[in-house]
Amino acid sequence: MTGKLALLFAGQGAQHPRMFDIVHGHAAAEATLAEAAGLLGGRHPRAAAADDEARFGNRTGQILCCVAVAAVWSALALDRTQPMVLAGYSIGELAAWHCAGMLDAGTLLRLAAERAELMDKASVGQDGRLLAVVGLGRANITPLCEAYGADIAIINGPQHFVLGVPVARVDALMQALMAARPAVLRVLPVAVASHTSAMQAASAKFLQALQTTPMAASPAPNMRLLSGVDGEPVLSAARGQVLLAEALSHRIDWAACLDTCRESGVSTVLELGPGNSLATMAREAIPGARVHSIDDFRELEGVARWLAG
Repeated sequence: MTGKLALLFAGQGAQHPRMFDIVHGHAAAEATLAEAAGLLGGRHPRAAAADDEARFGNRTGQILCCVAVAAVWSALALDRTQPMVLAGYSIGELAAWHCAGMLDAGTLLRLAAERAELMDKASVGQDGRLLAVVGLGRANITPLCEAYGADIAIINGPQHFVLGVPVARVDALMQALMAARPAVLRVLPVAVASHTSAMQAASAKFLQALQTTPMAASPAPNMRLLSGVDGEPVLSAARGQVLLAEALSHRIDWAACLDTCRESGVSTVLELGPGNSLATMAREAIPGARVHSIDDFRELEGVARWLAG
């Protein structure tokens, strides 16, 4: 492979029953999956992913997304010394910390579970949903958010946003958005309005959890780990913990992360975790780059061959 590699780490929403097929039979990956069962009430991640209701639950979904990354990372034949840019989307940012050498797999999974539990607790009495909006600019969206009590939770691009919306106002806001200009609207299969002010209590508690967790003082020297809040490199665990916790209750700027990847000279992009939405956005943001998601492959050997090409 020539040029720099970017690894993008998926958030919730694209979990599917076959999300662990690619690591089947890889001993290290299977051990990681077995370890996750202890956080899923003894249920193997494959069984949880096959359950149409369970896999989109907030706690289960976050664990599944993280164990999918950890399992692939443990089994993928990849030169770990090459320069890489790592960026994670929502819970994917925690998974990126694992691949950057900050957290071991067990710690990653425990923190994913704790993060979800804190979010669920903070959401009691504040039932919210995430709404994806494509085709409207910020000038159109901002006044409608103010009118309907919604927040911009994620910036994916100039006309691509994710909004955090109280459940009772989702339908009315969707009608108002469509009246402003035809747009693609989709309520995401995520049970908590993350990256909004509703999660302030969760942010504070999660920071405490991070600060009391043993971890590396900084990313591995060849790993440029990005913060989801602003797309800037995380240079130390101490500062990174603040931003990682802050992201629970503050808007994240995925567009800035992709801009940093492009400006860093990235020429190859691989999305880890279920789905391919980050790969799709990367193709638009980094013209000319070679881009795939793990879900595009049937076997890890194929991933390794593509990366080496």
